[in-house]
Amino acid sequence: MTRPPAAPPADAAAEHRWRVQDVTLVGGAFIALNLVVPSVVVAVDVGGAAAAAARALIATLVVQLAVIGVIAVLIRGVYRLRFFDEIRWRRGYPARNGALCLWGMTLAIAVIAASALFPPNDTPIEQLLSTPGAVAMFAVYAVLFAPVLEETLFRGFLFRVVDQWAGPRAAVLTTAAAFGIVHAPQLWGSLAAILVIFAVGYALSEVRRRTGSLIPAVIVHTAYNGTILLVFLAGALAGAGRAGPDDGAAWTDSAAMGGANRSMMESR
Repeated sequence: MTRPPAAPPADAAAEHRWRVQDVTLVGGAFIALNLVVPSVVVAVDVGGAAAAAARALIATLVVQLAVIGVIAVLIRGVYRLRFFDEIRWRRGYPARNGALCLWGMTLAIAVIAASALFPPNDTPIEQLLSTPGAVAMFAVYAVLFAPVLEETLFRGFLFRVVDQWAGPRAAVLTTAAAFGIVHAPQLWGSLAAILVIFAVGYALSEVRRRTGSLIPAVIVHTAYNGTILLVFLAGALAGAGRAGPDDGAAWTDSAAMGGANRSMMESR
């Protein structure tokens, strides 16, 4: 008695294949929005010491949501498919949520330890994080928004495209490289930070490849960012406790924050 042929992997059995013109449209929208939106957001009347950080976050959210909107229009409006099915937002993946959270926490601790080995660099993102308000806004974005939005773009859409065209291994490398390239302008001047963010992107892409679902990558990304934030806040509170009553800027001390500070920036 012969055995029935094994079912193909879920991604390989997809009913829809992305075309070059689809990817060109999404990529063109991403580039155009990154060129136009920051210039428009500059005109937004945002007061306070954290105005520059607020504008940067507004521009980031607008670009990400707009590009995801373009992808959604293609999936739903052009191809009449289910958005969450196409980006592989699937339950029943072969991994426990607790283990995924632990993996994200371990990844964060490893990144903090690695980042602490390198001296601080005056990167563009560090210049934005110069006030408590700016740090608070970036922390909210990093934990509540970045995992879902970035994973949808990189491990949801881009991973699917490259997987279809060149296979899962190429998808892992391509999405990790794209993740690093997109974050490179924020970390310009620190090669070590750029290499670290590539490594983080590689780990997230591997989670996506091994589980066949986007949800585990979101969980790991959230746990990673959350751990970075907790370590960052712990270092800030410790620095404030050691400072005198007139030392209001103690929380920005790079020696006290060390790798946690840079890692939180990289986690975006």
